Amino acid sequence: WYQSAQKSLKSEDTLNAQVLVGMAQITLALSGDVRKAHEIYSTAAMKYGSTDEFVDATIGQADCESRLGVHAQAVKHLLLAAKTILDHPHPLDRHKDLMVKVAHDNFELQFGQDQFGQALSYLSTLKPLYGEQLPPTILADFAITHEKLGDAYTAEAAKLQNTAPVDAYATEENHKAFQLANQEAALQYGRSGDYFYDHALAVTIADDHAHGNSLWNAGQNYDKAQMWDKAIDAYREFARVRSNDPRFVLAINHLGLAYQADGQYKVAYKLFEELIEKHPKSEAAISSLVPMAQCMIEMGEPEQAERTLQYVLTDNQAVTPEGDAYREALIELGKLYFSTGEYLKAITKLEEAIDEKRYGNAEQSPLLRYRLAESYRLSVGDINKTLADPMPQAKRMELQKLRVSNLERAGVLYSQAINQFEARNPKTLNKLEMTYFRNAYFFRGDCSYDLGRWDDAITLYDLAARKWENHPASLVALVQIVNAYCEQGAMQEARAANDRARYQLKRIPDEAFKDPSMPMGRKHWEDWLRWSNELDLFASTKTP
Repeated sequence: WYQSAQKSLKSEDTLNAQVLVGMAQITLALSGDVRKAHEIYSTAAMKYGSTDEFVDATIGQADCESRLGVHAQAVKHLLLAAKTILDHPHPLDRHKDLMVKVAHDNFELQFGQDQFGQALSYLSTLKPLYGEQLPPTILADFAITHEKLGDAYTAEAAKLQNTAPVDAYATEENHKAFQLANQEAALQYGRSGDYFYDHALAVTIADDHAHGNSLWNAGQNYDKAQMWDKAIDAYREFARVRSNDPRFVLAINHLGLAYQADGQYKVAYKLFEELIEKHPKSEAAISSLVPMAQCMIEMGEPEQAERTLQYVLTDNQAVTPEGDAYREALIELGKLYFSTGEYLKAITKLEEAIDEKRYGNAEQSPLLRYRLAESYRLSVGDINKTLADPMPQAKRMELQKLRVSNLERAGVLYSQAINQFEARNPKTLNKLEMTYFRNAYFFRGDCSYDLGRWDDAITLYDLAARKWENHPASLVALVQIVNAYCEQGAMQEARAANDRARYQLKRIPDEAFKDPSMPMGRKHWEDWLRWSNELDLFASTKTP
């Protein structure tokens, strides 16, 4: 019938637009010939742009293009259709319905294939039709799609972080990609949080269950985006209106964590304290114990923090040694003892925390191993002070044995931390991790030096100096190499090492000495090296 009508119509008759759109639809239905249907739709759109069927033809083009995998062109035509609908003085409902169907069908298809970026492109074509008043279902679609995109970028960043590039160029490119992936993940999570929050407001009366879920999901995504002010608003609203929700106590926990992350330690502490008092046996209360102790430390109450952490480890029947709360308490208590100089106590807690048989290869492992190594190394200072006092020979031998054991254990732990850091792209390490990574090289040499194992110390200091040759800390290693040679009486090697240190000093840019972690500045190094030569410190014989 369409073909008969087409034969009876003149080419300029606008009724041809209906004929062509109908024929394209039948072509798809009967033969599935997408290319042929696309050709017919395109003819209708090109020849009869002033008719109502122009919108049908344009949407039909988009539908065919999406089936052919030409998604960018399909999205372009859907946006053109939306603009045409909005510009029409009397838009037809069927046009809007058709637009929504085609765009949403393609969104669901791409989403189902985990093509979340492409799914978002199709979904976004509906925004012009609704303006600022997106329907709740569309708000939910945007929310979950942005969340999935955030997850995808997070996985990409994790993969880049755990990949050690083969050369400097690859390292730099990897670092840029890692930064972009993290930034994009945060952006997507933030947008997801916004859409979930808007969805919660849109369904407050119509769907109480959906309202609660969306408020919760908003908070979760704001957490991932580290948007603490918005996370606080979401969890606070959840707690205010959903006191009967099973997630209420967990929302209080997350609200406290958001305040803690935002640096509002007193507010966070009060929330944790109230939660623990009112719901002592809940999972949320158990999860709040260590964060509450962390807030105490930040508030200048380390003794109270220690009592809380000891309670987690010894007196709380709900906490098991295999659980996360127990390990977190071990770590925090070990860090607390380390910060107060109680190194033997820190060793006990941190050794237990890195037990791989119990906890596996935990994410914080290199940082913990470094702190544990530091505890062993610094504990030797106390041992040395004790050895300086008179004591029975048996006690002295026991302490000397402990001194050697602690230095050896520290050296092993520094090496383990170095290996774990080097397994990652160094460009992805944060400032603290990079400091620990660098220092581990130098302190590992110190352990051999303090043990009087001069050859081992020279080898390790040399590795450190070469690894960090552009950092002023490399001079520490070079000076120690000089000292180690002197201890062996190898004055010629010491002089050569001293010359190497002088040469290295000239190569390091002045701005490198602005590092606050450096114990000495350029002037100090220049004076030491100048006087070491002028006093002929490394002569093979000494004059009385």
